[in-house]
Amino acid sequence: MPTGNSHLANTYLVRHRLLGVLCVPNTKIDKMGFNIFRRKNRRALDRTEFPTVIGEYMTYRGDLAGTGNYLVHGRVEGRCDIDGHLLLEPTSYWLGDIVATHVVIAGEVVGDVYASAKLELQATARIRGNITSPVIAMAEGALYDGEIRMRPRPQLVRFNEKRSG
Repeated sequence: MPTGNSHLANTYLVRHRLLGVLCVPNTKIDKMGFNIFRRKNRRALDRTEFPTVIGEYMTYRGDLAGTGNYLVHGRVEGRCDIDGHLLLEPTSYWLGDIVATHVVIAGEVVGDVYASAKLELQATARIRGNITSPVIAMAEGALYDGEIRMRPRPQLVRFNEKRSG
């Protein structure tokens, strides 16, 4: 990958982003053209960096584990257990179970999905399996075949405001 000239590096990334896995530090989704959310800086994912990208014509077989954010355009066959964001684009296909902090699905998943913070299903999402998360946002048109489990949130702590106004 070209280094030194940032415009050459950006051109390289745009041309080759669909050919395979890219590990690009400090890459924001709006810089590489991966932003499926057209409003900028209104959602948490608009400011999220995705250092690992699986391209549209790539197939990854194996388990993903660790921390970080992953952006998937292609096909993944395996289990995922990550502490971070997982974004599946409309061209993605995932065969296996997914466990992540925040999951956004716009593609197809065959397996169970567990998001510890939030699960978002875009209008193009297709899921065959159970989905579990404390917060689930589902767009009109999203399809799923399975059970929805909403894990209870932690106990609410109440307090009295001590400051005077």
